[in-house]
Amino acid sequence: MNKNKYLIIGAILIAGLIVAGAIVSVNRPDVETLSSDEVSKKIIDFINQELLQGAATASLKDITKESGLYKMKIVVNEQEIDSYATLDGKLFFPDVFDLSEISSPEEGSPVSCEDINKLNNPLLEVFVVSKCPFGIQAQRILNNVVKNTPSLTGNIKVKYMGAIVNNEITAMHGDPEAQENLRQICLREEQADKYWTYIDCHIKGAK
Repeated sequence: MNKNKYLIIGAILIAGLIVAGAIVSVNRPDVETLSSDEVSKKIIDFINQELLQGAATASLKDITKESGLYKMKIVVNEQEIDSYATLDGKLFFPDVFDLSEISSPEEGSPVSCEDINKLNNPLLEVFVVSKCPFGIQAQRILNNVVKNTPSLTGNIKVKYMGAIVNNEITAMHGDPEAQENLRQICLREEQADKYWTYIDCHIKGAK
């Protein structure tokens, strides 16, 4: 396996370990369980004070227990966002992967190596929002990969999450983030050679 492949796998593993470390702590028997009201207040306060910082206001629509976590429907700029937290309110997950929704091969039809097509030019797609601490952390990792091995630039594409509501671009952290998303998208599409230089500056001033 060459150096380029190791760097891509390393970036994926680092992101995976961040999630895995949080998941391991979910089922600890010594974890104190807080009430849904206590956890939802803690999370909403965190989103408004630390993430949105006045750019928008998050509110709770609903909270239930699901698979050993609290599942919350949070509303930001008229958008409903499913988020999760541990029962002690210490870990917050803006998103999770539902493995039950991943289809498996039909019984009697096992997948072999021959069934998997090898790509000569693999593409790693990462989905972020420009002012989210988790998205910025992912961009930091990828920025280091690109700095160390510039030839991988074409194998990495950062995509941005958001929506268009009433003909306006929206994002989780309000209009400043929506405009920053658009700025980075324009650089990515129109001046790709300057994209990672801009990201390198952008992440230096972020938390």
